[in-house]
Amino acid sequence: MTSLVDAGLTVEFVHEHPFACFEQVAGMVERDDGFWDLPGASLPFLFSLKAHAPTDEE
Repeated sequence: MTSLVDAGLTVEFVHEHPFACFEQVAGMVERDDGFWDLPGASLPFLFSLKAHAPTDEE
């Protein structure tokens, strides 16, 4: 995040997701939709963010 801001980008949002695209740690279980969960844990395994370069109006 700091690198994005230092590069002059505006961060619109950052989301944490309690699932992964692959088995990152032992004990994860694959869901029907292909994502992976760690039962009993509430840890972020995946992050999404949206950033953009500022416009002249900003």
